[in-house]
Amino acid sequence: MAHEMIYGAAWKDLIVYPSFVNDSYSSNVAIHPNIVHDHLQFIKVIKFRVDELTSLGIKYSIGRVGEMHQGNMYWRPAKGEELDFSLLPM
Repeated sequence: MAHEMIYGAAWKDLIVYPSFVNDSYSSNVAIHPNIVHDHLQFIKVIKFRVDELTSLGIKYSIGRVGEMHQGNMYWRPAKGEELDFSLLPM
């Protein structure tokens, strides 16, 4: 179904759908390749884990940060504003 929605006659730019593999505990995201090519630029990726969902908010932990350098991904510890998601640009 996701393949049809992304590549079919009336394709969508992006779809989010529950993961069948882990009983909808998480979601999958599918982005049409044209959107990626035309509108996205990779800067960095931040690994994080949601530790707890509460009525007060989300508790999470930050892992390592990956940045591209000459076509290779290099991983380093998070620093500064990378440790607080509220400080990241949107």
